[in-house]
Amino acid sequence: MADYIPAHDSGMIQWLLYGSAFTYAYWEPEKNRPCVEFCSTDDIILPYAYKTVDPSLGDVPRITRVLRKYRHQLEKLEKLGYYSGIAKLYDEAEKDEESGRTTVDTSSVKTATDEGQGVSDDGEDTDRPRVLLEQHCWLTLPGGDEQKPVIVTVDEETEKVLALFVREDEDPLDRARFERGV
Repeated sequence: MADYIPAHDSGMIQWLLYGSAFTYAYWEPEKNRPCVEFCSTDDIILPYAYKTVDPSLGDVPRITRVLRKYRHQLEKLEKLGYYSGIAKLYDEAEKDEESGRTTVDTSSVKTATDEGQGVSDDGEDTDRPRVLLEQHCWLTLPGGDEQKPVIVTVDEETEKVLALFVREDEDPLDRARFERGV
């Protein structure tokens, strides 16, 4: 895996600096290969009160990963069948801009923090990535009687579900790759 060594190095530096480090291994449909990604500790959200000694975090009831994806990436993933409703996200954002409504956090804490760091938001960056929350958790699905492991991806700004995958089901794309020997 081409991404393994850079991700591992970044993880080691973060572990030394902050005491925690996270990596995420997954199949990347855009690159058509497995990838390993270093995840900043700011981009991993764990249940605060849950304690674990398992370094793999395999017994944690939910883990949320913050993703940042640009419009072209989201549209490509929608074409591949991973997300749905991407056009609606951008249609609603354009309507909000036309009506003058804004969903940007203008709290005094955020304003003071941005000011202290020299960050300014002139409101003209329409090509910024969307923030997605990808939660790996256990849910009882409608019509089911037991909890199943799922991955739910939600757009943070609109709180709309973009994807819901049951992890115990076989991935047909993965099966096809396996049978081809890729």
